[in-house]
Amino acid sequence: KLAGIQRPTLPSDVVFSEDLLAETGKYRDSLNESVSRVRTQIEEATARQLEIKTFLEENKNIEGKVEAQQRKVRLLEKELAVVKFSVRGLEQTSESLRNRVKPQVERYMGLILPAITSGRYKAVELDDDYTVRVFDPEAGEFKPKEVFSGGTEDQLLLAMRLAFALALIPQAKGQSPEFLFLDEPLGSSDRIRREGIVTLLQKELSQNFKQIFLISQSLTDILRQ
Repeated sequence: KLAGIQRPTLPSDVVFSEDLLAETGKYRDSLNESVSRVRTQIEEATARQLEIKTFLEENKNIEGKVEAQQRKVRLLEKELAVVKFSVRGLEQTSESLRNRVKPQVERYMGLILPAITSGRYKAVELDDDYTVRVFDPEAGEFKPKEVFSGGTEDQLLLAMRLAFALALIPQAKGQSPEFLFLDEPLGSSDRIRREGIVTLLQKELSQNFKQIFLISQSLTDILRQ
């Protein structure tokens, strides 16, 4: 049936061209692709437009929010400046206190150590961070407290605590603490050094503290003697 179909007779000035038909088909396909791309772009632009519209609706007061945040930032900057100024003041005060207290602590430790170490250790040095170094007469030099035995290190720390307590007494104002509280300061010392500690408490330290409370399991033997 298809073979029997007769093509219409074309006008005399019209000529059918297979090449022109193929070229026109390619052009049509190209236009269809362009239309498809443009349609996709339109859909994406519409979706983006909707997103922007939603964003603008949600942030319609964005200028006011920005101004509020800027005010908060200015307040925080002022607070930061105050904190920095306070820190500088504290650092200067701390340094002043360290410079004032450290020599007194060294002096008091030099008085306390001989009494509680049977005269073996007499001099100490404190670094800027209050690291303790003790003069070892056998070595002839200052050594950090960590190289000594556990009992000796405990005595050094006790001397340091007592020295701090004495150095921080506001004597210039005519005031003194009501009491001194010591928990187990005798446990790591032998009998002779325990006696030295108790004697120190009874004599020198009793002049600076109205009451001295001492908790120790080793005190009974000393009191009996």
